[in-house]
Amino acid sequence: MKNEFKITSNYSFREDLLTVVISNDSNRGKEIELDDNFNLVFNNEGIPLFLEINNASNVFNVKKLILKNIFNIDIIINVEEDIISLNSIFILTEHNKKKEYNFNFEIANSKNIPKQ
Repeated sequence: MKNEFKITSNYSFREDLLTVVISNDSNRGKEIELDDNFNLVFNNEGIPLFLEINNASNVFNVKKLILKNIFNIDIIINVEEDIISLNSIFILTEHNKKKEYNFNFEIANSKNIPKQ
C-alpha cells in the first residue's frame, strides 16, 4: 500500500532545526534515529509524522535564511519487517539558483515499526 502526503516544512533559527511535516496526526509514537542529525518519527500505527534535521544549516552547508524558503521536498519512506529506508531530495534556492540535496538512509527496524 502506498501512502502519499502533502509535505510542509518549518525551520527554527534558534534551534537550527528543520522539521519536515509528513502527516498532521498528533499521535506521536516511535522515533528512529537515522544518524546524528536525522530523526524520523512515526505514530503508533506506523505512519510517518515528521522528519527532524538537527544542525540543518551545517547539514546543508547553507546560511540559515535559505532554510526558511525551501523550493521542494520529496521523501520516500519504505518500512519493511527488518529495514526502514528513507530517500529524500531537497531543492533549495540560493541566489536565484536551485541546488539539489540528496539524503538516503537504510537502517534496521529495531523498534518494530509496522510495515506499510
